[in-house]
Amino acid sequence: MLFNNILKRNEIVLPPQQEKLLERGWGKEAISEAVVERIIYLSDEIEVTGFIAYPRSAYQSERKYPCILWNRGGFRDEGIIDDFTAKGVLGQIASWGYVVFASMYRGNSFATGNDEAGGKDLNDIVNIMVLAEQLPFADISKWAAEGWSRGGMMNYLLLKAGIELKTVVMISAISDFRGFILDSFPISKIQQHPLMQQLTAEDLRDRSAVEFIDQLPIATKYLLIHGASDTIVSPEQTLKVSQMLTARGASVRTIIFEEGDHFLRKHRKEIEQTRRNWFARYL
Repeated sequence: MLFNNILKRNEIVLPPQQEKLLERGWGKEAISEAVVERIIYLSDEIEVTGFIAYPRSAYQSERKYPCILWNRGGFRDEGIIDDFTAKGVLGQIASWGYVVFASMYRGNSFATGNDEAGGKDLNDIVNIMVLAEQLPFADISKWAAEGWSRGGMMNYLLLKAGIELKTVVMISAISDFRGFILDSFPISKIQQHPLMQQLTAEDLRDRSAVEFIDQLPIATKYLLIHGASDTIVSPEQTLKVSQMLTARGASVRTIIFEEGDHFLRKHRKEIEQTRRNWFARYL
C-alpha cells in the first residue's frame, strides 16, 4: 500500500537469536502477534525517521484498533530506539490491540532538521498522526499517548496544542523543564550544553507543564508513574503536576515506586500490566 508522505516503509525482521532475547524481555506476542515497521516520512518537508506497529492480523480483520502515540525520551541521538528495541517496546503494545506511532524527531537517527526539544519537532508527532488516516484498521477517533522522560513533556505539549487524547501515560516525565535543567547539570556547564545554547528562558517556561497547567484538558485521563529514586528527573516533578491537575478537577492516578530509578528497571512487569489495563479501560 502506498502512503502519502511516507518515503520508505519496511517491516523489521530480526535474526532468530535477537527474537529469543525479545521474547524474554517483552513476551512472545510482541513478535508473533505484531508487525513493526521502520519508516521515513515527511514532516514540514523534513525527512524524519519513525515507526508504525499494529496487530499482525490487522489487514485481514474488519476490526478498527485505537491509536497510541509513543513518545521517546532523550535529546538528539540520545534516547532514540533502534529496530531491536522498537520491535520489543512497540510490538508489545501493538499485540495488545493498538496501532502505535513513534517519531524519533527531526535532527535524529540520520534525519534532517534540528531537534528543538519541544519546539517545531512537536510537528513531527502531529504529522505522524496523520498517517493513521491511511490505515483502514486505525480508529482515528480514539487516541492516547505514552511518553517517557522528555516524551512525557511532549505529551503535555500535545495537550497544550489542542490535540485530543483520551488518555496519556507519563513515565518519569519532565513537567518542569527549567527545574530539570538546573537539577541535571552543574551551573558551570549549563550554558555549554547544546540544548541550552539554543533555548531561552522563555522556551523553558513554554515547555513546562507546571507553567501552563490551566491549558491542559481535564477530560483527559492521566496516569503518572515515577520512581522515588530517580536521579535524572526528580519525582517531585510528577508529584507537583499531579497535585496541580487534581486541583483543577482532572482524573489523575499517580504511582510512585519507592526504589524505582529513572528507567524503573525493577518494576517492568508491574508497569507493563498497569499500562495495559489503563489503555484497555480508557481506549
